[in-house]
Amino acid sequence: MSQIYEDEAMIDFTDLPPIILASQSPRRKKILEEAGFTFKVVSADVEEETLTTASETVQANAKMKCEAVAQNYPDHLIIAADTVVSLNERILEKPDNLNEAKEMLKALSGRSHEVMTAVSLIYNDREVGFMDTSKVHFNDLNDEKISKYISKVTPLDKAGAHNIDEEGSLIIEKFEGEYQNIMGLPIRSLIRELKKIKKS
Repeated sequence: MSQIYEDEAMIDFTDLPPIILASQSPRRKKILEEAGFTFKVVSADVEEETLTTASETVQANAKMKCEAVAQNYPDHLIIAADTVVSLNERILEKPDNLNEAKEMLKALSGRSHEVMTAVSLIYNDREVGFMDTSKVHFNDLNDEKISKYISKVTPLDKAGAHNIDEEGSLIIEKFEGEYQNIMGLPIRSLIRELKKIKKS
C-alpha cells in the first residue's frame, strides 16, 4: 500500500491510477520509493532543449518528457521532472571532462546558486505542472578542496559537477528550500498536487 505522511496526517494514494516515473534518475526513484509509492520507471526518449532562461528550460523539458511517455500509457499517472543548476541564470550542465568540472566548482566557490526542478503530471488527459526553486550556498573552495571532492564523487554525471547527496558537506555551506528538490524531485510539492488530484 502506498502511504506517506504529511503534516502528521496519513494520506493514502492507492486509489490513483498506476504511476509511471518518466525518468531513469536513481535519485528521483529513491525519493519516490522512500515516500512509499509503488511505480514503474519508463525512460522518456526525448532531446532536451535549452531555452532563454533556466526556468523556461526546466519547465519545457519536464513537460516534453511527460507527454512523450503519456502517449504510450494513457491509463497511467505520469510523473516527469527536470532539474537545472543555475548560476545567475547561466545553466550549468554536466561537465564534459574533469577540467570543466573543476572550473564549474571554482565558479560556484563562495557563491550562491539556484537549483530548479520542474515537475509535469499527466492523468486522465489532464496535465499539471509546477516548479520548485532551492538556493545552495557554497563554501570557499581552493584547488585542494576541489580535488578532494572530485576524488570522492563522479562529477561528470552531475549538473554543475556536484550533488548535495554525495559528499555535499565538503563543498556546501547551507541550503534554503527542500532538500529533495535539490536532489531532483520536490516530494512535498508533488504530494500537494496529488492531494488535489484525489479531490478532483
